[in-house]
Amino acid sequence: YARHLARPAAHLAARVAEIEAGACEADLDAMVAASEADLRRLYAAREIEPEEL
Repeated sequence: YARHLARPAAHLAARVAEIEAGACEADLDAMVAASEADLRRLYAAREIEPEEL
């Protein structure tokens, strides 16, 4: 329903353009090259958003 009626969000189009321009390539390459131990450490140290009740 909303897919056909709602206008596309401007911030979404801007983010897609950033990704297509390669803004995330360095971070993605670093994650692919990381060891399993490094990935586990990064996962454990991630910032977790609080749950809304």
